[in-house]
Amino acid sequence: MKTLATRLAVVVLLAGILATAGVALDAGNWREGRLAMALFTVWAVSPYAGFLMLTTWTRRSLTASWIVAIAALAAVLFGVGALVDGFFIHTDAQNGLLFIFIPLWQWVWWVPFAVLSSIMAARKVGAR
Repeated sequence: MKTLATRLAVVVLLAGILATAGVALDAGNWREGRLAMALFTVWAVSPYAGFLMLTTWTRRSLTASWIVAIAALAAVLFGVGALVDGFFIHTDAQNGLLFIFIPLWQWVWWVPFAVLSSIMAARKVGAR
């Protein structure tokens, strides 16, 4: 059962993946360090994959689906917003570090919502 919240989360997360990969393509030096740039890009989009997993875990519970959708929206807005700000508005030589630390903070953001939404989904399944 795909709810509106699940569909919203998936669309937002796919947009976040595309935007993050787009910034990585624009910001990176793909001629010299292809492997490093590919690994940084995979690391940068990995929290979005984590949220996509949450959408499949919690799709039976409407409350848990909305929790995941709101958390995913906040993670995408933070991640893409910080990358756009760092690479296009306030450019600096150290902005490459954003590809390391933004996903780290997004994973920290993911953990409590994974626990909360999993508890809510388990309550829903256990109630049946």
